[in-house]
Amino acid sequence: MVAEDIRWIGGSIYLRNLVHILASLPPRERPAVVLLGGVTAQSALVRHLSSFDFVRGIGRTHEAAAKLGRAGAWMERLLRYATRRLPRSGNSRAIDLEFPVFEVGERAWPSLYWIPDFQHATMPQLFSREELRWRDATYSRIAQQHGVLLLSSQAALSDFRRLFPDAVVSPRVWSFCSSLGAAEQGGANPCEKYGLPEKFLYVPNQFWVHKDHATVFRGLGLLRAKGIAPTVVCTGLQEDYRHPGHFRALMEEAGTSGVVAQIRSLGLVPREDQLEIFRRAAAVVQPSLFEGWSTVVEDTKSLGRPLIVSDIPPHLEQAVNAAHFFRAGSPEDLARVLEAVWPRLVPGPDPSAERSAIDATARRRPELARGFMAIAEETIRRASYGPASTKWAERAGNR
Repeated sequence: MVAEDIRWIGGSIYLRNLVHILASLPPRERPAVVLLGGVTAQSALVRHLSSFDFVRGIGRTHEAAAKLGRAGAWMERLLRYATRRLPRSGNSRAIDLEFPVFEVGERAWPSLYWIPDFQHATMPQLFSREELRWRDATYSRIAQQHGVLLLSSQAALSDFRRLFPDAVVSPRVWSFCSSLGAAEQGGANPCEKYGLPEKFLYVPNQFWVHKDHATVFRGLGLLRAKGIAPTVVCTGLQEDYRHPGHFRALMEEAGTSGVVAQIRSLGLVPREDQLEIFRRAAAVVQPSLFEGWSTVVEDTKSLGRPLIVSDIPPHLEQAVNAAHFFRAGSPEDLARVLEAVWPRLVPGPDPSAERSAIDATARRRPELARGFMAIAEETIRRASYGPASTKWAERAGNR
């Protein structure tokens, strides 16, 4: 019964962003949000979300937990959300929709499925055979459902259509934005707390293979040969559960190339400290080889900081007018970009740029909230009148 999984911080942040986005709606338009499955009041995320007047928890253990198996056990740790409209027939427990749903199963209410991305199909070498089989089987079952599947980017939609050309489920794209705001500032000055230099680059990714810290560290080696030596600050879990020796190998290579002293890996830091590192970074570097929709990019955009990012399709969707791009996986191209921009970059914070960015994000939220609610209502309508409606209605009658 864990509400947050440190192996996938992005999942918790996704759900946090969703609630903040829904909170931007006028009160009469907001859904009632119920926290389901493994909910514990000790979770910082649950405490935060429960501070919203339209969110509550009912402390129910989800039936899917026992079905996920070892390969998908990390998914159990995500909070599940259910959006509930006004109670029907006097039943205050009536739930109209559960989200996110990661697998097909028996439920007494409709499911809005969610697949974060299809990384396993593009980079199968990063997964065990067991997890590959689990994802293939689970996503295939979702594809055959008479319902709605939420995807985070047009790139993910293209992958889905390529992998499941005969899918029955209706895919819909909904992309979140960051929930950062001025009120969330106030963490310690990271330069003082963590002993960082005034000017640095920031890579806020978990040390997973596909996040591609290797390209950044190798780019540092190329720059060092030209007398350019920026400090790179990294935060995030120093462990890839699929490749336990990855972090150690990265640091050994950095030592061999002579750049290890330029790398400051802080591990997991409190969210408020992370935001202050974002704000003070000369630029944020996002080198990932694969993303569904990058939280790093959204956070950087929301704080108005310069962004240096790999040219994978989701990044091109997210930051087409707000970033310096380099070829994904190319230390040479990253070094070229850094050589050009590093002398011009200045440390943050930049209050004017930050306020403009925060205001722009705030203006996006109501439209995104209504977009999500339209998908939710479509899912409910399909469950009520589509091919699966009879079975769902029978189960709903027994609630």
